[in-house]
Amino acid sequence: MNIFLIEPDQLSAKLIARHFTQRLDGEISITYARDAASAISLAAKNKPDVVVLDILLGEKSGFEFLHEFRSYDDWQEVPIIVQTFANEPLVTKQNLHWKHYKNIVFISKNNLTLDKLTREVKRRTGSYEAVS
Repeated sequence: MNIFLIEPDQLSAKLIARHFTQRLDGEISITYARDAASAISLAAKNKPDVVVLDILLGEKSGFEFLHEFRSYDDWQEVPIIVQTFANEPLVTKQNLHWKHYKNIVFISKNNLTLDKLTREVKRRTGSYEAVS
């Protein structure tokens, strides 16, 4: 599974990547981008199966990445997990168009744990098994 992590905080990115490596089954490849400007070229090289995106990035926002990423036919169905400290009403107010894209879930970092994020990656990539 190729995971593309776009996270401005390097320490957070390392913690997330380590957790994914420890908790996800199978062969895992994690590509990391710190900003939206470099993310598209990295995505093209690494063909992500899932994107974990922080909307609050540097010069180019996560919205700009999202719009450009979804403009390519090959990336229309790639699951995107948007995780950020911004609350959903604020994010929606800033950009009313993000919800019309397919296969996107919004998760607030305010109550997010690494286990919850890992479960969401599993759900979005079809590797999630519900425990009965």
